[in-house]
Amino acid sequence: MKKQLLTALLALSTGVLTAQTCNPQYQDSTFGAWPDTTTNFAPAFVNVPYVQLLDFKAPSDAGDIDPAYSGATINSYRVTSVNGLPSGFTYQCSAANCQYNGGTAGCAQLTGTANNTQIGTHPIDIVIQATIMIGSIPAPVNYTFSGYKLIIQEQELGTTLLAPDQVYIYPNPASTMINIVHADLYETIEIYGVNGQLISQKGIASSEEQINLSDVKEGIYFIHLIKGETKNVHKFVKK
Repeated sequence: MKKQLLTALLALSTGVLTAQTCNPQYQDSTFGAWPDTTTNFAPAFVNVPYVQLLDFKAPSDAGDIDPAYSGATINSYRVTSVNGLPSGFTYQCSAANCQYNGGTAGCAQLTGTANNTQIGTHPIDIVIQATIMIGSIPAPVNYTFSGYKLIIQEQELGTTLLAPDQVYIYPNPASTMINIVHADLYETIEIYGVNGQLISQKGIASSEEQINLSDVKEGIYFIHLIKGETKNVHKFVKK
C-alpha cells in the first residue's frame, strides 16, 4: 500500500520541449499519477535540450489510499529529492520548496542537456515526504520509490530535432481535438503511441492543422512533424 501512496503522489507528462513554467493538470481528479512507471520518462538525446514534465496529486485523507491511515489527514507533501539524475540535470517544482497541501495537484519539470558520456539508462529514485496528522500531531513520513528511468540516446543519423518553439501545439492535455500551429514548416504529421505503434498519418495542407482525437484512447502520444530528414517531436496527453 505504501507503493500505491507513492505512485499516487507523482506523475509525468513529457517531451523534448523548450523549458517553461509548468501548470498543474488533473485538478478535478481525486488523486493519482499521470502516467505510471509503465510509461516512464521520454528518452533524452545527446546535445538536445530536454524537459520532462511531471504531474501529481495526493488526497487529503490518507485513508483514501491506505486503510491503515483511515481518518488521518495528509496535511502536506513535498518532493525532497530526485536521485539518479545525470550531471547537469535538475528539477524545479511549480511551488516553492516543492511543497503542496494534501488534496491539491502540483507539477515539476526535469531539465538538462545530455552529453556523449551519459548515453545509457539512468534509474531514478523519487523521495517524497508526507506530513500526516495523527490527531493534532504532525508525523512526517518519507517514501522512496523506484521504477522510473531516464534513457539517454544518440541522435539518429540523418535526423535533426528542431527547436520545438517553432511549433505550438494546444490544448495539452487534449480531449477531442488538438491543434498544431506553424505546421506548414513540415510536410507530414505522424502520431505514435508510447509503444511505438503508428496511430495516424497525414499530409500537411495549412499553417494550422487540426487532428481529431475522438477515436483515440486516453494516454500518452507523440506527434512527429517531418520534412525530408528533419523531424520535430512533441508529446501530448489524450484525456
